[in-house]
Amino acid sequence: MKTVLVLDDPADDPEALRELLRNHGYAARVVSESAFRLEGEEPMEEQRFYRRIYENAPIGIFRSTREGRFVRANPAVARMLKYDSPEEMIRMVNLTSIAETFYLHPAHRQEIIKSVLLGNGWHIFEEQFRCKDGSVIICNFHLRAVPGKGDSVEFDGFAEDISERKKVEEELRRTNELLRAIIEAAPTAIIGLDREGRICNVWNPAAEKMLGWSAEEVMGRMLPSVPPEKLGEFERFREWIGQGKVLNGIEVRRRRRDGTPVEYSIYASPMRDEEGQIIGNIAVLVDITERNRAEKRVRDSLAEKEVLLKEIHHRVKNNLQVVSSLLFLQSRKIQDPELAVHFSESQNRIYSMSLAHELLYQSENLADIRLPIYVQSLVGQIEQTFPPGEKPVSCRVAVDDMTMDIEQVIPCGLLITELLSNALKHAFPGDRGGMVDVEFHRQGGSLSLTVRDDGVGLPVDLDFATAETLGVQLIRALTVQLDGTLEQERRNGTLIRVVFPARTREGSFGL
Repeated sequence: MKTVLVLDDPADDPEALRELLRNHGYAARVVSESAFRLEGEEPMEEQRFYRRIYENAPIGIFRSTREGRFVRANPAVARMLKYDSPEEMIRMVNLTSIAETFYLHPAHRQEIIKSVLLGNGWHIFEEQFRCKDGSVIICNFHLRAVPGKGDSVEFDGFAEDISERKKVEEELRRTNELLRAIIEAAPTAIIGLDREGRICNVWNPAAEKMLGWSAEEVMGRMLPSVPPEKLGEFERFREWIGQGKVLNGIEVRRRRRDGTPVEYSIYASPMRDEEGQIIGNIAVLVDITERNRAEKRVRDSLAEKEVLLKEIHHRVKNNLQVVSSLLFLQSRKIQDPELAVHFSESQNRIYSMSLAHELLYQSENLADIRLPIYVQSLVGQIEQTFPPGEKPVSCRVAVDDMTMDIEQVIPCGLLITELLSNALKHAFPGDRGGMVDVEFHRQGGSLSLTVRDDGVGLPVDLDFATAETLGVQLIRALTVQLDGTLEQERRNGTLIRVVFPARTREGSFGL
């Protein structure tokens, strides 16, 4: 299919119309009548060629008088201004004038006419026009003066509705202005880099403040903060730019313009052209100098506090061991067996507390103690304080691998000491042997500490809820301290279980 450019009047300029159509993406060339024939038709007169293109042109074509009357206008003008036909538009406009009917600012037309009459050739204007329905459009139109009838002057024009284009341009302008404002106000350095790693387009005030160089000094240059010994690192960065990689928080150390050190994290994403080709990179530099200094101060402070805390645990452990040793020495001079047992029980209680501080002192984590090590060591110590009978009593330990803070470890250790000591003293009289199980398990959101023996069982008249012996009172008090509940069973020996909520410093037990 061919596109034919024709005009209906010798005064029209075919070359001008052809060039305008080409600028809008339409193929057009001037042909003679003999060069064009529609299939199945005889050669048409030149006037008919002109008329067909004039009627179907995608842009408005018109001629007007100096006074503002239409001489003619094609359908594209009528459609642009929302009239049903060119005839209706010309009839209504010529009742007044083009300026009064179309121009949002009627005085502008006289200014335009004066401008056209002062020079030769085509003049280009942009104007707001009022449509038939009252809406307003923006038109880009070409206008030139041509001889009219007699000595009069008329004006040929081409018009194009650019409202949508202007709307897009305005939205783009606002977006660019918003982006510019964001970049200018951003507290972090934002830098635009081309494919070679040279700074281009963007170097915001935060970048100048952070690194010390102004935008004028760095445009078209490599990052000035890269020292010679870091060029290899920069080459890798430039290679990443070319590959379109996204950088997420790469930390580097550089120097500012004044020589002071600066540390920053780089976040970068590739920039692409309309065809998707990488043309550069936008980099955001977050100054982490003060953050790193603060973190180092915190680390140093924590290290110092850990040393002090370890020393405290060590001294508490030593003091408790001194007390335990004094009790041991004193017990050797006691002839009353029952009194010696009381001394031994007190020694075991102190040992359970001393052991907790010792394990904290030895651990890397000064907050939590691993329960399997603690319970196994404590049970072993208590076993040693009770001399074996004719038939030995064995202790088995089953503890889930978990940790507990010292606020719960010490009452748990004291509970184990009391319950295991009671079992070893009372469950196996005479030459009776047997087994004592110490278990510590997690059950959902709770912990269960159980001491079970297969000995003779609790006396029938002993009730843990009401008994006033020191050991039982201590067991009740420790259970309350743990917010727990106390259970007892007398089947096939004795079972004592304390169930209490699991927690860590944040409120949940650590595994």
